[in-house]
Amino acid sequence: MKLLLKIILVALLGAGLALVARQDTGYVLIARSPWAIEISLTLFVVALLASFVIAYYLIRFLVNSWGLSRRVHDWQERRSAVHARKSLNKGLLELAQRHWVKAEKLLTQHVEHSESPLLNYLAAASAAQEQGADARRDQFLSRAHESMPGADVAVGLTQADLQLRHGQLEQALATLMHLRSLAPKHPYVLKLLMRLYSELHDWDKLHELMPELRKRKVAEEAMLDAVEANVYGQLLNATTEQARLQQLWQQVPRRLRYDVTLLQSYVRGLLRFNADEAAITVLRDALKKNWEHKFLH
Repeated sequence: MKLLLKIILVALLGAGLALVARQDTGYVLIARSPWAIEISLTLFVVALLASFVIAYYLIRFLVNSWGLSRRVHDWQERRSAVHARKSLNKGLLELAQRHWVKAEKLLTQHVEHSESPLLNYLAAASAAQEQGADARRDQFLSRAHESMPGADVAVGLTQADLQLRHGQLEQALATLMHLRSLAPKHPYVLKLLMRLYSELHDWDKLHELMPELRKRKVAEEAMLDAVEANVYGQLLNATTEQARLQQLWQQVPRRLRYDVTLLQSYVRGLLRFNADEAAITVLRDALKKNWEHKFLH
């Protein structure tokens, strides 16, 4: 329909020009020394219109060519994104199946087109860690940070977790200290610190951390009670002063004072300082409390 209208319009225009040409045989003179061009008015109008038509279709062709190039580019981008998504899914599956080499290869295969390169690099770091490739692990963690600079905590937690699993305790401590400066209330940062201090046997630091661990509820109460009882037991065993021993015992929460292992540590400490009477008193109270608990409740 559009083509027909164009043909009719051109025909009408041509007829109009023919009528004008019959009634007016004027001419157009274009002069620029030393040259001069003289053509009929009709030929000049036809040439002018032809120039406009040629310019219109040339511009349209260029616009369509650019649009085609853009569409081809968009198609290639979508295709690359699909490949990247498939590689991520397959890589995570291989990681779950403990196929570390395959997982690392798939996770890094199309990462430049991934919608979430952070996930690719963090998972690839885990796969490299399991192969004992610390250098590649750290490289992937660095790239993860570069891919999303605002994800410091996510990257740091993965790094600390991997360092702990690999026995790199000093490096893990540095990572967790940095994380705590960024997110002092983050429960998992605190939980990893609890684990790290236990592995380092840094009972003083773990003792200082206990109130925060309870406040942030990083684990079940029963687990926190066991950790705290162990901390106090270790500190009681290590103390070299009777005053410090008794001070520590006063800090022990009442619910933990009748833990058998903890009670033994305190009594042995008293005996170590020749405080026999105090040890007898503590044992008598403990027996009395256990008796009442057993038979009255």
